[in-house]
Amino acid sequence: PCSITPDTADQTVNLGQISNVALKSQGKSTPKSFDIKLDSCDVTTLKNVTATFTGAASAGNADLLGITGTAKGASIAITDGASRVIKLGEATQAQKIQKGNNTLAFAAYLQGDPDTTPATGPVVPAVIVPGEFSSVVDFTLAYQ
Repeated sequence: PCSITPDTADQTVNLGQISNVALKSQGKSTPKSFDIKLDSCDVTTLKNVTATFTGAASAGNADLLGITGTAKGASIAITDGASRVIKLGEATQAQKIQKGNNTLAFAAYLQGDPDTTPATGPVVPAVIVPGEFSSVVDFTLAYQ
């Protein structure tokens, strides 16, 4: 029932430079907002939309997006407009759409991976390795 604007169908979200110290103990970077803009929505029969994000899951946290590059020990979290973390492969809560144009608000941030607790021995802190990183995520919209 809607078209996705060309400028939001394929976009880059720059998370910036993040200190490895900020990511210790599952620390988080500052969220960076991004939108998916919908044009010419017809809500005659379908009035709600959900978004599902898919990509390579992180080795440190399967609910979050993995990173590639020289950086290690962190994952990318995607949140909805209410700052709720969206698990990879799971649909967001349904959002009501209006006739005409709509904007779906999201944000992304880098989060340090959790510490591990082996069956025998003390907690092992996650190792955060500074460096360049990137990731690719796809989204699918479902109308209801």
